[in-house]
Amino acid sequence: MDTTETVATAIELTGRAPPDRAARRARSRGAAVAAALILGDALAALVTGGALALASASHPGPATLLAGPLSLPVFCVLPIFAALGLYAVYGPSPPERLRLRALGVAIYATACLLATGAAPAAPLLGQASLLGQAPLLGQIAAASLLLVLIGFYGEAAVRAVLIRRAAWGRRR
Repeated sequence: MDTTETVATAIELTGRAPPDRAARRARSRGAAVAAALILGDALAALVTGGALALASASHPGPATLLAGPLSLPVFCVLPIFAALGLYAVYGPSPPERLRLRALGVAIYATACLLATGAAPAAPLLGQASLLGQAPLLGQIAAASLLLVLIGFYGEAAVRAVLIRRAAWGRRR
């Protein structure tokens, strides 16, 4: 009995094809790659939130280190990155990933501005209120810069490890 007859017999008996070992391995590899990328971004968000908390408060507590001084926790950037497709196994190229990361951070920064009320309602009316919000705007700018830089280089390190372990794409 050859392989074709064995598969046909299994389909007749169970009503479905037997699980393909390569397909299972690809699914588990995809989950491992996504988990590694999410873990790298979570670490970058933790470092960013901790750096902002240490820079803005003289005695930061554990809650401040996790949330950061901004109105939205830095970890809110993770679902934005997921929606943009940064955690796909066969996702975009590295320059496209950097562009998507910067876009996700810009969305997060805009949400921080809207959540704190620092965004002016009209460009002419809001200039006086922007001067009073300079420390907050500086924190948002610093968080954005740190999220892009630490996240991108952290992802490059994670990608290098995954490539060495043959989990990222094909090894050539």
